[in-house]
Amino acid sequence: MRWLALLAFLLLLLIFPKQMFKIGVVAIALLLGISAYYWMGNRQRERAAAESASKWAPILARRAAEYQAVADSIQVTVTYDPAYGLGMPGRDLAGGGSSGYEGDGSPLIVTFTNTGTKTITKTRWYFQARRPGFSNQLVRPLSRLFEKTPYESDKILRPGEHYTLQCKLPPLSDSTHVTELNWEVIDKQVEYEGQDLTDDVGGVSQPFPAR
Repeated sequence: MRWLALLAFLLLLLIFPKQMFKIGVVAIALLLGISAYYWMGNRQRERAAAESASKWAPILARRAAEYQAVADSIQVTVTYDPAYGLGMPGRDLAGGGSSGYEGDGSPLIVTFTNTGTKTITKTRWYFQARRPGFSNQLVRPLSRLFEKTPYESDKILRPGEHYTLQCKLPPLSDSTHVTELNWEVIDKQVEYEGQDLTDDVGGVSQPFPAR
């Protein structure tokens, strides 16, 4: 079909050279005009995106710095108490409510202390464990990928307050020396009063940044 169209074009060019020349000039001018239109549109969009980025970059940087400062102000200690790992029910050691992890065997005693100036409304975290003198991290990585949610507490912590709860053990690649492990909290995330959750288009962003 292409060679038929080309043949037809050549015949028209031979029969009506002047008319075909004019049509060709008009077609080329139209193509150039359309190309210039789209090129200018792309330049305008790129310029607008650059202006938006330059406008919001310092605001987003300020928000990130504030968030990190608040997250760092939450001090956490983790200890393993074998007494609560022998079938004793998990409980909220602070009293007056559930820790959200009740059930047999909750030997990790976790204490959060708010050393900052913001009131914390929610905290999420993961655990990490190592044998003393060894570098391997024993909490199974796949457990972090496939857990529905990390460990979480909605206990409100005002400046200077602390809160202690019990947690179940995460899945371990080696639990032979579980009573000897050094435990710590990683990937700590927080929500707090006065937190700015609006994004650059006026919507609402996630309170917990993606990891």
